[in-house]
Amino acid sequence: DDTWAVRVALEVSATGLYDQADGSWLDILALVGIDITTQQGVSRVAAWLAGGRDDVIDAIDLAEMMDNEEDPDWAIRAATALLPQIRGASAACIASSLHDMVDADPAYTSPARDVLARLARVLLPEDAGDLPTETDAKTTALLKLTRIATRFEPDFITLLDIGSESVGRLDPDIAGLHANQGLLDD
Repeated sequence: DDTWAVRVALEVSATGLYDQADGSWLDILALVGIDITTQQGVSRVAAWLAGGRDDVIDAIDLAEMMDNEEDPDWAIRAATALLPQIRGASAACIASSLHDMVDADPAYTSPARDVLARLARVLLPEDAGDLPTETDAKTTALLKLTRIATRFEPDFITLLDIGSESVGRLDPDIAGLHANQGLLDD
């Protein structure tokens, strides 16, 4: 579900397992001395995945990184609070991308209209407003997508503002994110 996905994203970012700045994941195996860029490392992990015993890999425990004893529910509260803006921002991005797709299609034939109508019904929220249909002319479809993107743009801007404020306060354990009580207590 959406709340779960946002909670997981917040937690892996907060713990340092995922680095938002460069889109990379923490190499847990490297932390325990296993280099999977070598044949020895690959073979070792492959043997473990096949059911072999490896005391070092078996001892990996991320609980210490993931647990926040002071406030164990911070991520679920943050996810719940952020979800409306995330959904809105997502709708704005989807509508904008669909707009670009239609705008780039010089012919905008019946098959393209059908695809757009299906994508809009599947990807945009129920409350998005007047969605493009299979019978809309190109200009009508573009206008509808512009209205949807514009309608949800404030959510996108709100998320950018929240992100900017949080990033300015972040330390490795992301204390700044769950310290934003104004957002989390609403």
